[in-house]
Amino acid sequence: MGIRKTLVLALLAATVAAKEREYRGRRVNVDEPPAAQVKGHLPLRPVEGELVLDGTAFAIEKGSAGPRVATSPAGSVFAPLASGKTVTFKWKDGKGAAREAVMRFEEEGGRWGRHAARGFRYRLADEEITLLDLDADGRFDVGRDGFLAGESGVACPLVPVIVLGRETVRIVSLEPDGSSLVAETAPVAGTEQQVDAMVALNRLRVRHGLLPVPLDEKLSLGCTSHARYLEMNRWDPTTNPHSQSLGPKGASPEGEEAAKRSAISGRAPVDAIASYYVTYYHRLEMMSATLPRIGVNAEPNGLAVVDTGDGFAHGPAAEGGATGDGPAWADPYFVPADGSVGFPLAAISEKPRDPVPDMGRRGCALTMYFRPPGPALTGFRAELVALNGRRETKVPFLVADRGGYEWVYGIVPEGPLRGNTWHRATWIYTLDGKEIRHAVRFKTG
Repeated sequence: MGIRKTLVLALLAATVAAKEREYRGRRVNVDEPPAAQVKGHLPLRPVEGELVLDGTAFAIEKGSAGPRVATSPAGSVFAPLASGKTVTFKWKDGKGAAREAVMRFEEEGGRWGRHAARGFRYRLADEEITLLDLDADGRFDVGRDGFLAGESGVACPLVPVIVLGRETVRIVSLEPDGSSLVAETAPVAGTEQQVDAMVALNRLRVRHGLLPVPLDEKLSLGCTSHARYLEMNRWDPTTNPHSQSLGPKGASPEGEEAAKRSAISGRAPVDAIASYYVTYYHRLEMMSATLPRIGVNAEPNGLAVVDTGDGFAHGPAAEGGATGDGPAWADPYFVPADGSVGFPLAAISEKPRDPVPDMGRRGCALTMYFRPPGPALTGFRAELVALNGRRETKVPFLVADRGGYEWVYGIVPEGPLRGNTWHRATWIYTLDGKEIRHAVRFKTG
């Protein structure tokens, strides 16, 4: 092998190795069970028979003053279960290493549940996240547990590849106690305009427990092609941009495809994302749990072509996405999600039609999603109240026209919501002859 080739390979190996780094987490308390939309990994786990943490059993007894749980596998010391109180468990794993987990217990209707009361805070790719033992089994596992992004109180599923900020993070290994992980990081490829739009969308998604999504090169090429076409042909934003019917100049098959699939605006992509978030139909796909990737135009700067057309697609997941064999999302899931904060007060109108009359003077829409094509539910209705201590004030709303999205149900407040206020939306429907109610608490910005 020649010296030059050897040197190139050595430099390449050094570059790849430099991406991989061990990160140490800082243990932090989780004061409240984070809301989660991941099916099977709800934050409050049942307490029945015995408590098992990372394969180690802790006995539970019914004492005269109520149930109590052993704090060590030997069962020599017991702690009483008290609603809202934590218990610290200590044991040694199979390698003889000391382990510890703190669980908070809650009692409701005579039944006890628990959630992990501690997590580990990391700074990855210049973003702060908190790893959570979502299934409260005493260990941290990629694919089974979750994380909080920034100040969000809604858990996202912890998957092997995550887009954090402007970088892609691949988790190589994670210690069972959550205290350290090894990850590879790499900057997301794209122009500043494209990456800014991706970051803006992902910050909105993680507020609701939805996985951040990557930029897709092929989709973005189509978006750029169509944006250039619109600029070349002097597109008037008052006319329909979802075809290449303005003339042959700059037309292309990939641009035509992007035109059909994308949300299009006469403003910069990062600003367009913010406006789509307070619409109805344009928001549905960009806030879908099964959206695996997006496309964004690289240029020109004054136009936005954002492809979220795979939001409800079926098939295998893209790497790090949330479809196919990815995390199992509960049916239904919600925007706003239970526990989310900073929800917008008001909606804006969208073209070519609105889900309710005069959308531009209404409050921001609330939506309930099922996996397409959705179940055969009946009797859909909802309740919406603003909360002020124990006082509840009804918020009038209109039911949204689903517009062909038969698996999504929406309501639109009649007027703008009250700012900096907790609300509760109750979604009610009948499925298989049984009435089902979902209460979702959220706070406005």
